[in-house]
Amino acid sequence: MTILLLSFGFYKGKNKTEEQIEKSNTFYSKYGILIKICGFILIFEGCSNLLFPNPHRYVVGVGKVVLDKNEKKDQGNKIWETKDREILVEKCIKESGLIGTKYPQILRDYCECSMDNIMIAMSKEEYLKSLQKTIEEQTKEQLPLFQSCYDEMSIKLDSLNNQVSK
Repeated sequence: MTILLLSFGFYKGKNKTEEQIEKSNTFYSKYGILIKICGFILIFEGCSNLLFPNPHRYVVGVGKVVLDKNEKKDQGNKIWETKDREILVEKCIKESGLIGTKYPQILRDYCECSMDNIMIAMSKEEYLKSLQKTIEEQTKEQLPLFQSCYDEMSIKLDSLNNQVSK
């Protein structure tokens, strides 16, 4: 908004030296029309978003959204598919870091166990809603679901580390 006010000359800005004033005047004489056009486009876009909001605009992690008169979500967001499990397991493995490269099979078992427990306990829609919460809320909600998997992985890792240290 300030740029638009500057380009129309309604606001002069806080230039301190003559050199800054000259640069400012040169810039606005050179690009003033472009700034005015872009300013009006941005203001129009903002007004149209206020008048006709799209509630699904900033939804992250949700698959296809079907907008009809009732704005019903696609039914595919409620039912888990086999490919969903594969995607989540691969994501879990990629995000594991050092453990994944050092102990790939143990980590794969952990990720599969965790994803199976999540898929049993939550619908796909509930899981996607859960992902939009803070990390603390997600941990509080999902930790009980994969705690047994984590414990099993810890036991396997401890036994491997004990064998190596002997």
